[in-house]
Amino acid sequence: MNVLIVIMIGNRILRKRIYVYVEHVQPSRGAEEDED
Repeated sequence: MNVLIVIMIGNRILRKRIYVYVEHVQPSRGAEEDED
């Protein structure tokens, strides 16, 4: 999944693309438990 992040610093706009691997996401577990 491709996620586009827009960061505004003052009058500048930074666009960053990060890639999230869906297979690493486990619906059965909470996001707070998965911070390893």
